[in-house]
Order: sequence, then structure tokens, then C-alpha cells
Amino acid sequence: MFISFALFFVFLKEFYDETAATVGVLLLALSLIAAGIQYLSVIDTPHGQRFPADLTQVMFFVMLVYVAAASQAPVLWYPLFILATLNRETTVALIPALFVLWRSSKGTRSAVIHAVVSLLLFAAIQIAVHRYYPGETFDNKLFSNISWLAAPSWNRLLSLAIVFSGSWLFLASGAARCPVQLRQLLWAALFYVGAMVLCGNIHELRIWNELAVVVLPAMVAGMTAPAKTISG
Repeated sequence: MFISFALFFVFLKEFYDETAATVGVLLLALSLIAAGIQYLSVIDTPHGQRFPADLTQVMFFVMLVYVAAASQAPVLWYPLFILATLNRETTVALIPALFVLWRSSKGTRSAVIHAVVSLLLFAAIQIAVHRYYPGETFDNKLFSNISWLAAPSWNRLLSLAIVFSGSWLFLASGAARCPVQLRQLLWAALFYVGAMVLCGNIHELRIWNELAVVVLPAMVAGMTAPAKTISG
């Protein structure tokens, strides 16, 4: 968590001033706290209420988001992407954002190559993981998620309200004002949400932990004014 907060601050400083970057880190901290409290107090789990991959994946997402949107160094992207994919399969959602970001800065051909290589690496890792650790299968949870949304109650509404510590209220205005790289990064959110609606328990706030790293930078712009944009 310390590494996540420190690197997230460094990443936000690429686009905002120090005050706005601090706001973003505080929002990330609040998001993780809200998710942890909800998971431990509400969700009935057979795993002893542990989530060993969650916080580690937040750290990896901060690193990958920094590389994709700021440093744009393939030599950093691939080892981090491999480690993060071994930790959790949510990294696949970052590939569309990588393509859009690197297409703007490196050209279409280069972006296609890096996106395809990343997708092939993802597929190879998933095949290997499922081969050596059998038993994990695709679980379609679309209808259970629809049922959950169709029967709102105070705890359902509260769960949705505190996703990303409630800062999603600023997303629309923030996305319109934030630097272009952060708007392009939001492509990951589209694919991430789609995947979670299909195979995730959307009422568990913890599944949105790493997505917070993608959407909070845009939300910060809804609360503050962007200070600078990376050229190129």
C-alpha cells in the first residue's frame, strides 16, 4: 500500500500540482479502506476473509498505468505486465488503454505490435496458470449481477455510492477537463467494467480496487484544475 500511494503520487504529479496529487492519493486510500471494511463486514466468504491478490494488484496497476501513460517504456511494461498478470487477470483491461495511449505517441504500427504482444503474453500466462492450477473456470455472473441491481435496498445503494470513495460523482466533469493521456487511460475502465459485470461480484467493492487507479486521476480534475500535460 505504501508503494502504491507513493508511486500514485509521483504519477499524478506528471499531470497535476502537488495539492491535486495529494487529493488523488487520499481518494485511493479511502477507496481501499471502504472496500476492505465492506468486504470484512458484509461479504460472506469461505476464504477466511482474506484477499491476498487485491492490494498487490493495486500496486502493479499503479506501475503499469505510470508506464502506459507517462514513461511509455516497453522495457518496463512487459516485466511488470507479466508479474501483474500472474497475480490477477485484470491486467487484460489495460491493453486497450495501452493501444490508444501509445498510438498517439508511438504511432499505430508500434501500438498494434505492443498491444498484440501483450495480449499473447496474457493468453499464454492464463493457459499456463489454468494448466498447472486446474479448477478455476469461467463463472458467468451476469444474471446474478442483474438480479442484485434489480432489487435495490439501502445496503446495495450504499455499496454503489462508496465505490471509489464516492468520487465517481466528479467523473463526468473531470474527464472533460483532465489531460488527454488520462482520458485515454479511461479506455481500460470500459473493458474492466464489462468483464466484471460478466464474471465478477459487482457488489464486492474490492473488485474495483485496481480500477480506482485508472479512474481517480480523471476524477481529480473534477475537483481541481490540471496543471500540465505531457507533450508527445
